[in-house]
Amino acid sequence: MSDQQERQGNVLDGYVPIRTDDGHYYLVPHFMIPATHQAMNAYRQKLQLDVRNADGGVSIVYFKSG
Repeated sequence: MSDQQERQGNVLDGYVPIRTDDGHYYLVPHFMIPATHQAMNAYRQKLQLDVRNADGGVSIVYFKSG
């Protein structure tokens, strides 16, 4: 039995192993899979744009009326 098959056999009920690009595995609850994939895709995009250390967030702009 390979390491991967053995690892998958030991997964807790309700969790899914996700393998990252660097070969690490993370156990993620089923309901978190979409959010996890979204976060990983965002991280890959930041790497491509070379903005790994850029802060994320929302800017608040105040407008004065008339």
